[in-house]
Amino acid sequence: MKITGRQLLITILTVTLAATNAAKADPLSAADLRKLAPGQYHVSIADNVKLEVKLSANGAISATTNKGDHDAGRWSINNDKMCVVFKRWLDHKSHCQALSIENGLIRGNGFTVRR
Repeated sequence: MKITGRQLLITILTVTLAATNAAKADPLSAADLRKLAPGQYHVSIADNVKLEVKLSANGAISATTNKGDHDAGRWSINNDKMCVVFKRWLDHKSHCQALSIENGLIRGNGFTVRR
């Protein structure tokens, strides 16, 4: 199964903040994003792909799809965006995305993250 750039970002999110009940989408700052690690997250992508993502404080990320495909890589923060790069997925290129929190869920473009 090939993972798209949108799906990878979900994985990064693969990277969720502690649930906060916000009425509107509030962008996550670099400091907020750093608080996501270490942590384990459930990521749901619009096209029904589910990921279990683990973020480590040392910048490591690993993810497994609901189909059993697994990959690992690195995560970082750049200009209030979460960036991820995997060994196999996303053509081993870095993908960055701004995240926000809305109604207690972390959201990116096309995906939702929860603890």
